[in-house]
Amino acid sequence: MLLVDPLVPGDEEERFFAALDRDVERLGLPVRITLTNPWHRRSSDELMQRYDAEVQVGGFLDSLPGGMQPDDVVLHAPSHRVLFTGDTLVDGELCPEDWLAEGRAHQLACLARVLELDADLVVPSHGEPFPGTRLEALVHSPPSAA
Repeated sequence: MLLVDPLVPGDEEERFFAALDRDVERLGLPVRITLTNPWHRRSSDELMQRYDAEVQVGGFLDSLPGGMQPDDVVLHAPSHRVLFTGDTLVDGELCPEDWLAEGRAHQLACLARVLELDADLVVPSHGEPFPGTRLEALVHSPPSAA
């Protein structure tokens, strides 16, 4: 079982753990935690202790550069046709340009490579998941104020 950038909801902690405990028991598989960047540890330590889980930045899924900081990656789960974009995308938009170590052009070039993976779903660390077609629109027609 893989948890990506996990954050235990503070207002629904009991419900969250009840559901996750059931899934972990039902599947009988080890729990692993992968992060899109090192600053997304969030609830990882608590989950690592609870489930004796291993934690890595990238590593458990195919990792590609996200276009932000050197330690920031986009994760690809090909079996589910899903991308986990970390902070590269925020609330369905490109991240603020001042977050980028190498500028917007580099970010767009990295995301153009990610588009080749042909994912159906994009899951950012902040905001709601959205269809892969939205990512394509962002890469090919980025907002001028982004």
